[in-house]
Amino acid sequence: MRGQTGERWRQLCEQAAIEEDGDRLLKLVQEISRLLDEKTRRLERQQEQDLHSAAVVEINAAPRRTGNGR
Repeated sequence: MRGQTGERWRQLCEQAAIEEDGDRLLKLVQEISRLLDEKTRRLERQQEQDLHSAAVVEINAAPRRTGNGR
């Protein structure tokens, strides 16, 4: 699905570059914007997941302290 979405916004950009009808151009730009917003949200979620995973790995890799103060 991601590959199709990436391809889709590129196709829409190509269409928008040559579109002469103002109403049609507006619709193309709105769809391009929607697809790019969707991609931005997906990348932000992925970044948050990556940061969380890195934190979990760091916590698990940290030396364990024992209760005797050593």
